[in-house]
Amino acid sequence: GYNRLIRLNTKSSEVTHTYRFSTMRSWSVHWENREVIVHFKEEKLAMKPLSADCKVFHEFIGEKRAAISSSLAGGYS
Repeated sequence: GYNRLIRLNTKSSEVTHTYRFSTMRSWSVHWENREVIVHFKEEKLAMKPLSADCKVFHEFIGEKRAAISSSLAGGYS
């Protein structure tokens, strides 16, 4: 879905966990080691994107969070 991050098992492609953007509290990027850390309501997810620069992932999360904030405020995105 477009409203969540989906974690897959890299060998079987099975979904192992889903993270809803609405439960995201914050995120940060460690530019030097290319690691993205996302803080959700109940847990923290740290990852290193393999097929894209971490900047792409950072921008994707920013756009999703802006869309959620806009919809919660009654706006459209």
